[in-house]
Amino acid sequence: MPGFADGNIEVVPRMSESEAQAGGRSQAMADDGIVEAMLPSVMRQVSSTLLLLDAELRVCWRPSETLELLGGDRPCLLGASFSEYLHPETDNWDPEYFVSLIQQGRRMTENALLLRAPRSGERDARTKIWASVSLTPLEGCEPLAFAVQLSDVTDEVLRSYEAQDFRELQETRSRMLGMLAQPLTLNERLDDILRYVSSLSEVTGGTRKGVFVTRDSSQPCLVSRASVGISTSLLERLKGLARLTLPLEERPAEPREVQCLYEVPELSEPLGMLSQSPEVYGLVSVPCFSGEELMGILYLFSVPGTLIDLSTSEMLWSLGESCGLAIAKDLVREEWQHAQAASESQSQLKAQFLANVTHELRTPLNGILGVASLLETTDLDEEQRELVTTFARSGRSLLTIVDQILDLGRFEAKGVTLVYEPFTVAKLLEEAVDILQPEAQGKGLFLDWSLDPRWSERSFLGDEERLRQVLINLLGNAVKFTEEGEVSVYVHARPVIGTREVLLEFCIEDTGPGIPPEKLGEVFESFVQLDGSSTRKAGGTGLGLAISKSIVEEMGGKIWVESEQGEGSRFSFALQLSLAD
Repeated sequence: MPGFADGNIEVVPRMSESEAQAGGRSQAMADDGIVEAMLPSVMRQVSSTLLLLDAELRVCWRPSETLELLGGDRPCLLGASFSEYLHPETDNWDPEYFVSLIQQGRRMTENALLLRAPRSGERDARTKIWASVSLTPLEGCEPLAFAVQLSDVTDEVLRSYEAQDFRELQETRSRMLGMLAQPLTLNERLDDILRYVSSLSEVTGGTRKGVFVTRDSSQPCLVSRASVGISTSLLERLKGLARLTLPLEERPAEPREVQCLYEVPELSEPLGMLSQSPEVYGLVSVPCFSGEELMGILYLFSVPGTLIDLSTSEMLWSLGESCGLAIAKDLVREEWQHAQAASESQSQLKAQFLANVTHELRTPLNGILGVASLLETTDLDEEQRELVTTFARSGRSLLTIVDQILDLGRFEAKGVTLVYEPFTVAKLLEEAVDILQPEAQGKGLFLDWSLDPRWSERSFLGDEERLRQVLINLLGNAVKFTEEGEVSVYVHARPVIGTREVLLEFCIEDTGPGIPPEKLGEVFESFVQLDGSSTRKAGGTGLGLAISKSIVEEMGGKIWVESEQGEGSRFSFALQLSLAD
């Protein structure tokens, strides 16, 4: 109940002169027989009355038996103010207000008024006594007097407190688990938890001082991850503690329980060295385990006299377990991220080196091809012309391979810039098919393309050169591996409702040998061919499909393959492009 706190009764037997005079008036009422005359009426109105008070709320009558609630075996003095029996911090007792209500003929009742008096006997250990207090004006009484009925409700109040404490602990636990589930970095989540827990009065007295040390993926010891209310100098001392800097396999076993040390000088070294720091008082240590592994320790600095009860200790232990699991999970993620970053860095360096080397190869190759082209224009005999033609053809093949490697290196090194300009799909398809038509006709293959006429004249924004490269790679691959039948390319277009964008799906089908199921997952990898025999027969570097995949994904699209061995293959890629007209 708000406003109640612990207190010890000390009924003062001595009264001031004014109090003695008031007590004399109360005694006079008793001596004149007024009180005795009123008793039958009192007992009829309130069956369990314990006290009678005068108009100034002073005791003017009490039963002769011991008043357990008001002093055990000590006397309840006549003339004593009723307020003397209340806890000094009781905030729901306003004598003037209550008297004004009663003077209006209204009855006053407080369900839980905190009393100062301890109870005797087996209940002496309890220092908080709550009573239900009812004040009733006595009918026909002059001067005004009140009947006071007291009922012990301590057990009910304590049960209410326990239920409230349980709810608050559950809410605290849920809130901290929610913090652990936030999509933040490990340091940010631990910092949020530390700030919240260090502010709980039942844990630290509200010091808002603490530090969270955990394992680290790059160091073999515990390191500071988060701190609150700690000076820079103290934090540096914490970082230097041998207990924390020892390699984990050499450090002593951490107790698997919440430790509460209320006097810092009692702390074992090296934590005892902190006792000279003004920021440090008592210490609460919460271990964070994941299975049998210590993942971290939460240190909370508390004010003197802060006592942690069993339920709070259990809550902290539960928090430690949850933090241990979260730390373990995040450390695995950190290690993976470090490994991935290192791998990506190495891959990027390799790709950059590859791109630089292949770029340098182009210069002498272009020179060689230029010389071959000039030789073809001179007077050559038949044998010389055949040699020059072979020379030029081989040079062009080598340049194509170098260009593919250069493209792959650029994509892996993130060095490709797409150029979006208006183009028509019909023209794109026609040009790609025309380039591959001679090779297809040479093998007796039928090569054709199709597009819904509604889209043949529409312009789209995209990198036409890169799209042509993808189509030539896919068509060239289909023609190369198809011995008989046909190769066809067609495009499906579907507008995206509510936008000026269109989803274009390009499909290249062939009647070739198909792809074995176990090889489908490798088709778009670099330097991969279906098998050794196909590679030797068809040639190529195995880079065309890998480059096509990089281009499509760079444009925000998706590429895939469907195939059954002996039934041919269908390569598809989809892009969402904006209309340019």
